[in-house]
Amino acid sequence: MGSPEVAIPSRPSSSLGFHPELKVHSQGLSSPSRAFLSLPVPTASPADIALSWLRSFSNTVLTPSADGLSACFALDCHWRDLLALSWDLRTVSGQTIIAGALLDWVSHVHPRWFRLQPGSADLNSPYDGLEYVSGSCSFETDVGICSMRFNLVNTARGWKAWTVVSSLDALKKRSDSASATENGAEDSQRDPTVVIVGAGQCGLAVAARLAHLGIKSLLIERDPRIGDNWRNRYSNLCLNTPTKYSELPFMSFPSTWSRWPSGKALAEEMEDYPRKLGLQVWTSSSLVSASFDAPARVWNLQVRVADGETVRRLSPRHLVIATGVGTLSGLTPRIPRLHGRESFSGTIMHSSAYQTGQDWNGKHAVVVGAACSGQDIAQDLHKNGAQVTIIQRSPISIISRERLWVLFNGEKLYGEQSTFPTDVADRMIQSTPTSVSVKMLHPIEQKLKFMDQELYTGLQKRGFLLPDDDDSFLHRLLVRRGGYYVNGGTCELIMDGKIAVKAAVQPSALTGNGVLLSDGTEVRADLVVFATGYDKNDLRDYTSNLLGPDVAKHVTATGLWDKEREISGVWRPSGHEGLWFAGGDLFAARFYSQVLALQIKAREDGLV
Repeated sequence: MGSPEVAIPSRPSSSLGFHPELKVHSQGLSSPSRAFLSLPVPTASPADIALSWLRSFSNTVLTPSADGLSACFALDCHWRDLLALSWDLRTVSGQTIIAGALLDWVSHVHPRWFRLQPGSADLNSPYDGLEYVSGSCSFETDVGICSMRFNLVNTARGWKAWTVVSSLDALKKRSDSASATENGAEDSQRDPTVVIVGAGQCGLAVAARLAHLGIKSLLIERDPRIGDNWRNRYSNLCLNTPTKYSELPFMSFPSTWSRWPSGKALAEEMEDYPRKLGLQVWTSSSLVSASFDAPARVWNLQVRVADGETVRRLSPRHLVIATGVGTLSGLTPRIPRLHGRESFSGTIMHSSAYQTGQDWNGKHAVVVGAACSGQDIAQDLHKNGAQVTIIQRSPISIISRERLWVLFNGEKLYGEQSTFPTDVADRMIQSTPTSVSVKMLHPIEQKLKFMDQELYTGLQKRGFLLPDDDDSFLHRLLVRRGGYYVNGGTCELIMDGKIAVKAAVQPSALTGNGVLLSDGTEVRADLVVFATGYDKNDLRDYTSNLLGPDVAKHVTATGLWDKEREISGVWRPSGHEGLWFAGGDLFAARFYSQVLALQIKAREDGLV
């Protein structure tokens, strides 16, 4: 299978580059690796350590055995594969399970030619008790060009792999010229190979990735303008991630943008995106019906176009649903059923329908829910002259934008002075599985909490409920996907008494001009906004409603976390041939759109 590795010099060892204040002690804190990280800091260079491990691993892969593969890993170990070996998104943990998975994967795709990438080897020590050497390499399989990011820990048996992430970066060109897309066989008169329902960030990113691979797609968007999903939300909506981190594939956002871009600015950039990249979009259009012709392996779609009357028929081989299904937050707005609603004289709405507080100057507004949307809306109402009360039902984890950015080492990876290309930074930030990241960064998170202690003290004086000290913001952010707020200024308004908080209570009923709470008190209200989230929808139920039960019965994906801590059926096979789901934030759109596009390309080329 070729030479197992090629040695390439690496730069001298250096730390990962965390803020110096975050060189914290892990004593008394949870560390996932404490049991095997008690050995001294190495005297060998990170390059030598990384190269030695990579040489051993690549030689083992040439003649694989369960024992040999197990010996390459620490006792606490995790491997995440993004198509490179498994043609899926998989996370496996533990020596025995990883060895078993690799034996299967290696027998099918034959990985080889592992090459350590120049300058990739580093010694990382974000806090006492956690030291690891990281490195990156490229490799090939029978069908693809791939990359791998690995973190090594020092054990009694030597340096062993703690976490590994392998990614398919590109497919090899086929020599048989069987791919229609390679030969330019598709033209403007043919139906698109892929129809994408939804032209938000995920739909646009998938279309751009497909175009880059030579695959024709069509985006169907129900709104009159691209970007309306951002444009029509509340006016003070801003991203909680800086500009570079939030960019779409193949296009940088304007350098004149502020560090935290507004939703309105993002909407305008998204509207310009298809024109710059030559993507085909039908706006004010909707999917009327869909059925799958199994013998022909094509979809039969009916799409109502902008005039509201004409129905076009399309026969793509792939259908991508990019309507917000992958956020894990659900799709159906949740509004509690309260007694007395019919007698309430004011206005009731869900946060998803809220756009501006301009009509509520001098009025009383109640926002039920104290997480991201609730606090943003409360701030907008206050700025427009409303008297605002937040109803907080349970503790909410708080972090400032700046602290969040430090937590993810964002300045080094995506800051203005960063030397990392965005695709490299993306792979680095995905270099540990989600569950490992939550544990590994917990001591740093605790340090950040200490640095924000003044903020927390001020909130608690106003009765705001914060979680216990051992509660993890990262778990709420990455796993639960809710119950937190990235502070954009509302916390200061609460601390100053400009926005009132009623905590540890539930709305129990509506009166003629207010909200009755579970503690027996009443809050006056001309407007009630329920920032109470969404009902979580199983993908099978959602598919049934959108595409019909005949399609849904073949879908095995749920859209929820599976046992490997991957999202079932989102950015990966759904269980139904030619049916895909895409969803998530701007980072997910940029990173995972490549994953989905490569899967479609591989199927078009007959590789899967």
